[in-house]
Amino acid sequence: MVRTDSRKRATELLELYRVHTGLQLRIVTGDKSLRYINKVIADLQGGQLDGIVCVNMLGEGFNFPSLKIAAIHSPHRSLAVTLQFIGRFARTVGEDIGPATFLAIPSEIEIEAERLYDTRAVWQDMVQNLSATRVREEAETREVLESFEVGELSTQDLEDLSLFVLEPYYHVKLYQLDQTIDLTTPLVFPQPLQAVYESFSEAHNAAVYITREISLPRWTTDDRLSIVQPDLFIFYQHVETGLLFICASRRSEGLYEQLVAGFQAANPRPLPLVRLNRALNDLSTPEFFNVGMRNRVASSTTESYRIITGSNADKAILKSDGRLYHRGHVFGRASDDGGLVTIGLSSASKIWSNTSSKLPGLIAWCEKLARRIASDRVPVTGSGLDYLDVGEEISELPLGIIGVDWPVSVYRTTPIISFKIAERETRAQLLDFDLDVDAARSDEQTVMLVLRHQSGFRYETTFSFETDRFFEPASTTEPEAFVEQEHSATPLIDYLNGIIPYLYTSDLALLQGSNLLKPQTDDAAPLEEALIEPIDWAAAGVDICREFGAAKDGMVSIHEGLGNRLRESGHTVVYYDHGSGEIADFIAIEEQDERLLIQFYHCKGATGAAPGHRVDDVYEIAGQAVKSVTWALKQRLLKNIRRRFTQGIGAHQFIKGDVAFLERLLDEATPAKIEFEFIAVQPGLRKRDLPATLANVLAATSDHLVRGGFRPLRVMASA
Repeated sequence: MVRTDSRKRATELLELYRVHTGLQLRIVTGDKSLRYINKVIADLQGGQLDGIVCVNMLGEGFNFPSLKIAAIHSPHRSLAVTLQFIGRFARTVGEDIGPATFLAIPSEIEIEAERLYDTRAVWQDMVQNLSATRVREEAETREVLESFEVGELSTQDLEDLSLFVLEPYYHVKLYQLDQTIDLTTPLVFPQPLQAVYESFSEAHNAAVYITREISLPRWTTDDRLSIVQPDLFIFYQHVETGLLFICASRRSEGLYEQLVAGFQAANPRPLPLVRLNRALNDLSTPEFFNVGMRNRVASSTTESYRIITGSNADKAILKSDGRLYHRGHVFGRASDDGGLVTIGLSSASKIWSNTSSKLPGLIAWCEKLARRIASDRVPVTGSGLDYLDVGEEISELPLGIIGVDWPVSVYRTTPIISFKIAERETRAQLLDFDLDVDAARSDEQTVMLVLRHQSGFRYETTFSFETDRFFEPASTTEPEAFVEQEHSATPLIDYLNGIIPYLYTSDLALLQGSNLLKPQTDDAAPLEEALIEPIDWAAAGVDICREFGAAKDGMVSIHEGLGNRLRESGHTVVYYDHGSGEIADFIAIEEQDERLLIQFYHCKGATGAAPGHRVDDVYEIAGQAVKSVTWALKQRLLKNIRRRFTQGIGAHQFIKGDVAFLERLLDEATPAKIEFEFIAVQPGLRKRDLPATLANVLAATSDHLVRGGFRPLRVMASA
């Protein structure tokens, strides 16, 4: 019998044996008819055939003891199937039946971490050892599972459930705990999840829950069409390191934070990437074939999140990539204690491996991860992955928080928030809300953040290292709001702690949770004075303290004054949009030969009656410019303007051009022929005698934009 693993290879082997041997062979595959198979067997018995070319393995019950020579061109990868294959040829039933012979080229393919098809392999010893290992592993598995005690059941149909039938996928989210928690205390799951099974192991610090959710498809209101969705949740605590592992079949944003809410006394915190990265310790010859690089600047000329895939993905990362990108996720394989494993990790405090097993296997895997993460050693992969910064872990707020922005995932998925205004249920896209830093109410320990919507909804939250979670409601009277996900609604505060918005410092360092990523400042350029344009606002009759709306008698607001200025400019399109979730106050497009220059104007009113050098005035315009780069993508920009204009969101109007003309301009222009420029309009800033501290903030902002492929920052200020 000639054994291979594909029909194509079987055909090739049939021809090779025909040319180089005198054997008469015929192909047998699973798609052949019973009549054909019976004819082949009859020809074998009658001596018309010398053997067969078999794809994979003959089915159960096949009995032909005369087959005694096996030419193995494609080895089996499973021990059980290999033993069954050996047994077929080792039969001695019948007269004149000799011993079995196996022909195999020494192979690198491993079976149960052993190389069976090797010239040095002693099959009798190896099979006995492998079988003994299997028996020992089975005994250990049952010993661990027997340590679990079933808690109260809300349904009797799972009364006799055996944990032996559960094979969770290796995907966990990690939290650092300040103290040991009691996992034998039943958890309360958020609605609409109902816990129907719970089991605890005090000896192994683990808990298992099975939940059910009964929901209706969105296309019906008939209860007869209800869907019952079961989910598996496994909690494991590694006491020595204080790490909590959550393995869940449902992984929606914010759900993990709702689950750990019952452990608040232990102050659970997700791990920063710099610590999570230590899970790569003790792995030899790592190869990464899926690498994510998060761009510090989400621009139109460089990807906001770049993914490299392929067998040598980690080799494709250049040292220059480290200037613009930092580490996102990685997935690859490596050798671990002589065996081949896969491992992935992401900045969301998650680790996974492309495998499933019984519950004890998952616990053992988590134990190994915990020991590696607790190490102080920094893993070195010897690949381009080492060029990508993983940041540093901090425990105190850095100085000069100037802005906040959503992670890129929010701009891709555009979540919906549901809330009440005057007792009326309201739904709106999250991107139609403004999320800003309230610098006046922030201090060295706490950053005050405000989420606002044009409907009048206002939600205040704090970010701090001193509270139970990074984000907490600023008061007990904050309104209820939920983020809609799948069939459930996640409280807004849990969602914020799940996605963790970015905070920017004055030098454009990026803070997400306790992970701080500092910008590379080795070649940062000083601020060019020519980029600050002094404007005679008084001559234009502009009230520099009034950003929009009614101004002093005989004067106009900054918005109206800038609008008049842009109306007389050479721009072909000028779009005004003031309101929650705006891209910019003004978006102006100028046609330059075959290129388009798109300008975002951000206006802020002076916080004093006369121009000066107030820190808050500079922080506001710098933060606005940094946030708006997310919109500097042609399709994202067009989609947002079209939606807000047609739905009447914000105080919108076209000062020059119209939406049809804008669509035509953008549709006809390729991204390579579009440039973006950001203009900060702050009449309260005086150019003359600008202090170095404020100049450095503007220089850092401008450098941030240039690294993203944009033009340098422009500032419209006062003389």
